[in-house]
Amino acid sequence: MAFVEELAKELDISDEEVQIYLNIVVAAATQDLEALLDYAALGGSEQGDMIRSLSSMDREQQFMDWHNRHVLLPQAKAIAIRARMESGSTLDDAEENITQEELRSIMQMLLTKEQCFFPRPQRKADKVTSVLVSEVEDTLKVDSGLTKTQILKVLGKDNTTYRESAEGVLSYLCFMHKVRKVGSKYYHITKSPQVYETEIHRRVYETVASGSSSISAIAKGIGYDNTRGRRRVETILSLLQSEGLVQTTQNNRYQEWSITL
Repeated sequence: MAFVEELAKELDISDEEVQIYLNIVVAAATQDLEALLDYAALGGSEQGDMIRSLSSMDREQQFMDWHNRHVLLPQAKAIAIRARMESGSTLDDAEENITQEELRSIMQMLLTKEQCFFPRPQRKADKVTSVLVSEVEDTLKVDSGLTKTQILKVLGKDNTTYRESAEGVLSYLCFMHKVRKVGSKYYHITKSPQVYETEIHRRVYETVASGSSSISAIAKGIGYDNTRGRRRVETILSLLQSEGLVQTTQNNRYQEWSITL
């Protein structure tokens, strides 16, 4: 309770709001889909059903990734190394000289001939979307701070088929707190700017990122264009500045705010 009170004071929100956000953090950490849907009041909605569908695809793809990494790949390595050893190579030489092309070819052969030592899971969902869920998250783990178009270009999938699926996939990953959107860019949750996870703090940051520079313009951008709203915006900007997220420049007329580069 002391922590909740301290955080509420620091963020200028109520104790109840802090507790709700903490509950969301726990639900996100445990990937409790139904709890997250309840907190967002989406349990019985069409959007909630879409998120459940994407969650099912995500889970299905995880089983496919497990099969690729822990069944197909080890079996392919064993076959490739054995073939080299039968041609006279030592075990060490065979292990060092195996190529990715060899492994991909053998893995495809195992799938085609259905010779995997553990049966491959059956895919029931849309393959394009299922694969995209996994690939987008993996891409942002390596290279965060990308727009949707940049993500698709990195994946070599910047075409109509994948663009239609990407919007839903990114919304799902953001909802599950695996990815965070700041402005027009997406970050893996482990590499995202440390914007406080409250709506008003996030909106202030994103409004500054979109180009609004004065306190009045920022307050207007988030719908708080009144005296109390401008005071609160000023407090939040000072907090974000202390976190190194925004910076201010004082000119002859008024104070300007921008994102720290």
